Amino acid sequence: MKKLLLFALVLSLPSSLFAGDVNRDGLNSLLVPIAFSSTQTPRGAYGTLWASELWFSNSSTTGVQSLQPTGICAPICPIGYPASTIGRITGVESNLYNGAILHVPADLGSQFQVSARLLELSRKSQPTGVDIPVVDESEYFRGERWLLGVPSSPDLRSALRVYDPRALNGTSVAVDFIATDGSVISSKVLRPGDDPRAGRAGLASAATVASVLSITDDVPELRQHERFHVRLRPVQSDREYWAMVSVTHNDTQHVLLITSQP
Repeated sequence: MKKLLLFALVLSLPSSLFAGDVNRDGLNSLLVPIAFSSTQTPRGAYGTLWASELWFSNSSTTGVQSLQPTGICAPICPIGYPASTIGRITGVESNLYNGAILHVPADLGSQFQVSARLLELSRKSQPTGVDIPVVDESEYFRGERWLLGVPSSPDLRSALRVYDPRALNGTSVAVDFIATDGSVISSKVLRPGDDPRAGRAGLASAATVASVLSITDDVPELRQHERFHVRLRPVQSDREYWAMVSVTHNDTQHVLLITSQP
């Protein structure tokens, strides 16, 4: 049987090796935190324009097919990722900043890799782009995690995004914003499980997400601190999740991504 790649929106990490099939469904479900197609140039703050660039490498002896949940070429698109080929991925539908899931046959392992970059077009201060992580399902967060040393400055804007890559109903994550001396500045609960896409039958074509799009606007007290930490804990102890903070300079549009490593 031909290997099947179920695709939903794409943007992924450089030379990411796909290691895990945690739930033993024969697929490795990869979270792509920020995803939009090569034909889209969404607008951001301060008049910015953004684009993405996505590559694939299929070193296996099997061509990989893609299923577009949007129905563009449903039920199955033609093979787009031939065996022993390196190329661009261009024709993928996107839900922009909400997070996509790539369902890759688990037995392909590292034979199928993707690499993606996020580019800011109006300032072009990072002309080669910024790497965006693709998160193997074995790297989904379980239990408490920290996003450490988030910088705070009037020149910077920072956003926290919390994802449920399984897109289950009711998933909630408790968030604490903590000063470097350990004092808790503010606490809240983010609820990706309230996303309208949560709980749909079948494989998730996109993650569900809850965000704080401007952390210092939401928690003004953090402006008094040069650095702060973010502590995350799932309200439901058995739920998987993932999170990152993006920090962008308002003038240059340089982007820093802060994640939590195992």
